[in-house]
Amino acid sequence: MMKAKLLLALLFFAFSAVAQNIELTGTVSDTSENKQLSKATIALLRAKDSVLLKFVRTTPDGKFRMPVPAQGKYILMISYPGYADYADFVDLQSSQDLGLINMITKAVLLQTVVVRGSAVRMKGDTLAFVADSFKTREGATVEDLLKRLPGLSVNQKGEITAQGQKVQKVLVDGDEFFGDDPTLATRNLQALAVKEVQVFDKKSDQATFTGVDDGQTQKTINLKLKDEFKKGYFGKVKLAGGLPNRWENQAMLNAFKDKRKLSVYGIMANTNNNSLGWSEESQFGGNMGTNTQIGDDGSVMMWSSGDEFGGTGGYYGEGLPSSWTLGTSYGNKWNENRSNVTGAYRYQKIKTVANSYNTTQNILPDTQFFNNQRAQNEASRWRHKGLIRSELFIDSMQSFTFDLNGSYGESSNYSRTFSEALTGKQLPVNKSDRTTIGAGTQAQFNGTALYKLKFKKKGRTFSANLGNQYNDNNSDGLLLTYNEFYNALGLFSKDTIDQKKLNTTRSNAVNARLAYSEPIGKNGIIEINYGINQSVSNQQRLSYNKVAGKYDDLDSVFSNDFKFKTLTNRTGAGYRYSGKLFQFGFGGDVAFTDWRQDDNFRDTTRHYNFTNFFPRAEASYKLGQYSRVRLSYNGSTQAPSANQLQPVADNNDPLNIQIGNPNLVQSFNHRISLNYNFWKVLSNTGMWMGAWFNPTSNAFSTKDVVDAFGKRTSQTVNVNGNYNFGAYIGYNFKWKKPDIQIDLNFDPSINRFTNFVNGIENRTNSTALEFGYNLRKSKDDKYDLSFNQRFTYNSSKSSIRPDINTTYWTGVVGMSANIDLPAKIVFNTDFDYNWRQRTSVFDQNNNAFIWNASVEKKIFKKKDVKMGFSVRDLLNQNIGFRRNISSNFVSERTYDVIRRYWMVTFSWSFNKGPQKAEEDNW
Repeated sequence: MMKAKLLLALLFFAFSAVAQNIELTGTVSDTSENKQLSKATIALLRAKDSVLLKFVRTTPDGKFRMPVPAQGKYILMISYPGYADYADFVDLQSSQDLGLINMITKAVLLQTVVVRGSAVRMKGDTLAFVADSFKTREGATVEDLLKRLPGLSVNQKGEITAQGQKVQKVLVDGDEFFGDDPTLATRNLQALAVKEVQVFDKKSDQATFTGVDDGQTQKTINLKLKDEFKKGYFGKVKLAGGLPNRWENQAMLNAFKDKRKLSVYGIMANTNNNSLGWSEESQFGGNMGTNTQIGDDGSVMMWSSGDEFGGTGGYYGEGLPSSWTLGTSYGNKWNENRSNVTGAYRYQKIKTVANSYNTTQNILPDTQFFNNQRAQNEASRWRHKGLIRSELFIDSMQSFTFDLNGSYGESSNYSRTFSEALTGKQLPVNKSDRTTIGAGTQAQFNGTALYKLKFKKKGRTFSANLGNQYNDNNSDGLLLTYNEFYNALGLFSKDTIDQKKLNTTRSNAVNARLAYSEPIGKNGIIEINYGINQSVSNQQRLSYNKVAGKYDDLDSVFSNDFKFKTLTNRTGAGYRYSGKLFQFGFGGDVAFTDWRQDDNFRDTTRHYNFTNFFPRAEASYKLGQYSRVRLSYNGSTQAPSANQLQPVADNNDPLNIQIGNPNLVQSFNHRISLNYNFWKVLSNTGMWMGAWFNPTSNAFSTKDVVDAFGKRTSQTVNVNGNYNFGAYIGYNFKWKKPDIQIDLNFDPSINRFTNFVNGIENRTNSTALEFGYNLRKSKDDKYDLSFNQRFTYNSSKSSIRPDINTTYWTGVVGMSANIDLPAKIVFNTDFDYNWRQRTSVFDQNNNAFIWNASVEKKIFKKKDVKMGFSVRDLLNQNIGFRRNISSNFVSERTYDVIRRYWMVTFSWSFNKGPQKAEEDNW
């Protein structure tokens, strides 16, 4: 035993007592003639005092290699006769290859009059936009800035799309800003404070450390703040009120001292600007219509979707909201920025009131019928959430990172829905009056710990990750439904359902993963990994019928009590080659899962064994400093969820019964994607394009049986032939003579979905073709104008009824103007004309002209206080609208949204730091 302890101690000290040599490498070339520059001078200066430390010259092929004295911040300067000097800041914590560095001749530089540097840069796999290169109006937010960046778009909910992919996370200087609501950063931080916007696929901490992709990525935006905004403090206060009964108040303070930052904010509003953004629908409380999913690695995860008894109260842009939010965030760095801690807390409360109307065309093999539905909903919920994350360096080679977050919330919901189904001749099929009342609690905790170790040999690493996820959700509710069914002679039958629903779900999962990487050759790294996951989950759904005024008669048909246990062992390997121009990687994992389901009601046990495969490969080639092409493939298997497997009926909607299928097998999904982009610095021209194909074998679909009374029973089945294809093409350039920036885009998608309807296989082919353009022209301190159009063609045809072909167009025409008037007055106006083509089924006029206008005056000498007056939806035409094509039905939904109101606004943007003195000298 003593020998073993001594051996472990020797190994620990051997791992710890290592040194690291740092080198800076790169290649210098001519940007116009695309040739390497020989004997260019490469100088390295100390950043804090600009003292020259080292210099070297490039080899005949333009390459250089420079030893760096120690970790730290430096200035890199490159000079060559006849060329403009190149200078950039570099933060070196390890060896770094700068790749291709393009120089610009002085002649070309003079022709362009002024070149402040590239507006867009490629840093490895990161696309970086220099914020000051994209002009925004004074007082603009980060969201306004993002809308101007080529290849990025932001919708009304604040959801961001970058190069055709949805952005899942927004960071500020590498850290989360108030946790998991990105709109708090994009809608409340000033564009003026941002130095650079970085867009990249964020890998897991373990993959980032080893350098080998593990297939876990999130499309991420990082906002790098200017140094002057990281000293002192800055923030804003906004007070606004108007009629009819509208209010919108906000306050935010960001304070910086050295590496320490503290932020506090509060929002209360009953307008759309409540900053409860695009991540909230799943993270704020959650629903209680519990689903249980066996994850890709076999782990059981329970989540909620659509059960009204959870009191969801979700605000997804529908209805009239009132919200209150309060939060704080703290961050600090030390140990030469290598160790850090971040913490955040947020309280949220939201109430919504909504009315909606839905029309559906249901296509059956021998007939079709139409469903009209109207619903009213009132919901309320609140939540506390906190998180803390820290990375601590034991020494220069070892670090420990932990991440903890948890939340607790309560919710309540009331909903009443009236529906009717009609034949093609408008004769009644069924009628329903359904009321649900629910209340629930939601609690969750997640924790991870990661140990990382670097060896003396570059590229050799070891890491260990441990995680825990716990969820506890409870709800109770009432279901009251009156149904009428009709035949050719008239009313055929009636039924009533009066039940109490009690739902409880708890899950706890513990997982661990070990990874070891080893360098192979000069530019290659191989990684091997092993992981284990164990989870236990309980799901109880009880339905009680009302008898003699009491809910004490258990309905066993619609009740269940399940326990799930899983144990997953997963192992894999991967290889990555990183050359200066060409990079590629491949690998894969295999997971062996033992899954057990206990049905406590029926005293039965089901036992399954799954083998899941996760192949992956990717390759990218750097065509130039601002151009890259990338090809990737990912394959994964997915096991059916517990709800899809268990043969228990769900009658939350009595006209649409869901039942499980114990004979399901796992599906296999392929995803192939190709991406290409380029940016021409001097002409300010760029293109982003990509395509992906996503076929699925044994995909999960539905087998629907619809009877003569319009009552649908659905069961999940496996099908083949499902796929979706999508692409995006974006091209932007500047029309020089009138100085107009032009953005063009084209986004096609083609999908095939297979299901069964009354025993007949049905294949639905749907197509959506979207194209548009945006024109922008601005002049400093004068005006900022934009005009855009976007049109979408939609088509759908089902094989069971090829004679019914659904096609329609939708379009948006928009304009915005920001004009600076004398006396420090700014006038803003914008409009969107939303055009929705009528069809034979959807013949209502749902077009809307949404026109907004505001006037704002800057008061006081410092121009940081503004008074304003605004009117939203001047013509009172705003309509909530959604049209959906799916398998054998097409639906159109309209719902309440905030319509015309006016508001008086007071806002104060304040800051105290080095930048303030410059702003005061206006």
